[in-house]
Parts: sequence; C-alpha cells; structure tokens
Amino acid sequence: MSSGGSSNSGLPVEESDALAYEPDNSGTADMAVSTASDILTLGSVDNNQTLDMPGVLFQHPSPLQATGANDVPDFSAVVPSDAGGPRAPCFSGNDCPPHGMVSLCGRRREMEDAVVAKSCFMKLPCNKVGGCNAGGLEEAPLHYFGVYDGHGGSQAANFCAERLHQALAEEVESAFAQSGNVDQNASNWEVQWQAAMTQCFKRMDAEVGGFCLEECECSISGNPRHSPEPIAPETVGTTAIVAVVGACQIIVGNCGDSRAVLSRGGIAIPLSVDHKPEREDEMARVEAAGGRVIYWNGYRVLGVLAMSRALGDRYLKPYVIPEPEVQCIKRAEDDECLILASDGLWDVMSNEAVCDIARRALSCRRNVQPPVDGQEEETPAAQAAALLVKLALSKGSTDNISVVVVDLKVPRDR
Repeated sequence: MSSGGSSNSGLPVEESDALAYEPDNSGTADMAVSTASDILTLGSVDNNQTLDMPGVLFQHPSPLQATGANDVPDFSAVVPSDAGGPRAPCFSGNDCPPHGMVSLCGRRREMEDAVVAKSCFMKLPCNKVGGCNAGGLEEAPLHYFGVYDGHGGSQAANFCAERLHQALAEEVESAFAQSGNVDQNASNWEVQWQAAMTQCFKRMDAEVGGFCLEECECSISGNPRHSPEPIAPETVGTTAIVAVVGACQIIVGNCGDSRAVLSRGGIAIPLSVDHKPEREDEMARVEAAGGRVIYWNGYRVLGVLAMSRALGDRYLKPYVIPEPEVQCIKRAEDDECLILASDGLWDVMSNEAVCDIARRALSCRRNVQPPVDGQEEETPAAQAAALLVKLALSKGSTDNISVVVVDLKVPRDR
C-alpha cells in the first residue's frame, strides 16, 4: 500500500488496518450468504437489504467434514485449572471438528488477511496436551486454525499462513524431546507448549526479516528451509492468532490484535487479550524499551502502529515484539464453538454478540435444506462465518474481515 502520511516520529504512516488509511469505495461486490432465512435475521439485518460490499469474498470450504481495553482480564476466573482436579474426558480424538472460513477484502483497496486450517497437523501422546491418559489415544491428532491480519502489505500474513503451523510442529516436538521422558504433569505440559509457541513466533519473525535464529536447525544443518532474503519490507507485518484443538485441550497463541473467543454454555470466554499500545502493561513495556506511545488517530507505537506486538515490522523493533501470549483451556461438554477473527470483525461487534450469532447459526443446521444434486454442501460453520462477515460489513467495518468458526459441539468418544 502507498504511504498515507507521516507521524510525529518521522516514520511513515501507511494505509493498512493498523495504520491510517482511506477506504476505497470505487467498486462493489455482492456477497451471497447461503443459509436459512431465520439465521439472517439474528443480527437485525434486513434480508431485503442490498449491501454494497467493496472487495472480494474469499470463502474457504472445510477440507473435512461437510464442508482494547486497558484492563487485562483475569483468565483464572473463567478458565478452569488442571491442578488438583480430575482429568477431563477426551472428546472425539480422530476427526477434525467441522469448521468454516471466510475472508472479505471489504472496503479496503487490498486484501492483507490470510486464514488457514490444517487437520492433523501433528500427533502427540494425549498426556502431552493435558489429556486424560486414557487408552486408545496414545497418539492423538491435533488440528490447527489461524488468522493472520497483515498491515503494510500481505507478504508477512501469507508467509505465516504457509509456514507457521509447520514451525510450531517442529518446536513442539523439540520442546518435548528436550524435556526427556518425565511424566508430563499439568504444569509441565503447559510450560512446554508456552516455550514452543514462543520460539515458533520468534522464528517466524526472524524468517520474515530474512534472519535465522542462532539455535535454528537450518543454520546447523547447512540446508536452509527458508530464503535468506527478507520475505517482506521492513514496514510490513502481521498479527497471528492461532488455535490448536486437541481431544482434551484448546491451546491459543496470540500476537497482535486479532482475537479468539470460545462460546461455552452460552457464555463468551475470551482466549486472548488484544495487544494494544494503550494497554497499561504494553505501554510500560514499550516505554521501558525506549519507545513512546503517541495518540495519532488512536494510540500507536511511535505514532505509527496501532498494535504493540506483531510479526515483522522490523523498523519498529525493539518496541514491537513477536512474543505471543499463550492460553490453554480444557475442552468441556458445553463447548459450542470457537471463533478466530481479525479486528475487522471485533472492531464493530462484541464478543457476546459474535458468540450468540454463531451459536444460533450452528444450532439451525438441522433446518438447512440439503444441497441440490451436483451442488457442494456448505457447512453450518461456514454459514456462521459468512453471516458474521456480512453483519460486520453492515455495521460499518472498513477493514479486511476474516473469520474462522470451529464447531465444537461433537459427541464424546468416551
């Protein structure tokens, strides 16, 4: 994208979701949401309304089944701890949960978001993912979902969509190999995942910049798995919100202001906290590193970037860091769905509204007519994702909008 001005720091302010921009209203595109009419009315959207929707819709069918605030929330109040309690029984350990993904360019000139879903991206013993140690799941598959919201360009987001899940699998295997054959108790397995996720994000940040971490295997082997050249210019970066869904646990890593929310028993549980410069702890960290948070069309690091953590953005280091915050939560019988989305959704809709609409859309799946012969069936999760995108646009979202909905309402294996 072209430059949109300059900040008080003298650094360029670029047109992106994280920086100053001017929406492109020159073109229009219609997005058809194929779903039951009662679902479309949930968000107070007029079914007869014609929405002018600049941009292009990218709908991603599932490859499997039928296809901020200054206050940091206390996760302990809503996320049950493993310590001192019985192991949660495993859910279906072999099948990837039904899911749907929708990306919309929206009112932006360029599409800078990327989304990904990888079924069985790796396998681990169940007790290394906080499992119940029950027989029959010695090697439980793990499924990966991610949303990457690029800014300054799409290169970093697209690269992460192609590479981050691979790097995470490598780092997880390495972390547990280094820990030895000790019993993976409740605290130890979480520590390993925290370390693996952190190292993975740092590796991706280095690869985007054309660097290689000293401990990276590719430099040791002399057989690089990535280009020594930068993937993107120094002014390009991306958020990353990723979720690993296993038989017993959901593990979320977040860097930036994309978000993951779990709907459980009719309650919206945030599994990430936006990394915004105005967050008290983030502002203190930026200032301790020698940077400043400047109000310039919103709070921004050095008056430029509207998030305090991201992958890439080499010109804003060491103030903008790639370190993720990691959250682990047991799966429960009343889990309904998991939603990952870019801030194009969250800027105009609350966690509660998003979860309520997704829940109702998924619950209507039995009322949806089967597809006509020759037509591909659309998953209820894809319908829910498309509906959320449509509602966000109707509510005035000016950003790229990307939504992943994972349907967690599946029968238990035991």
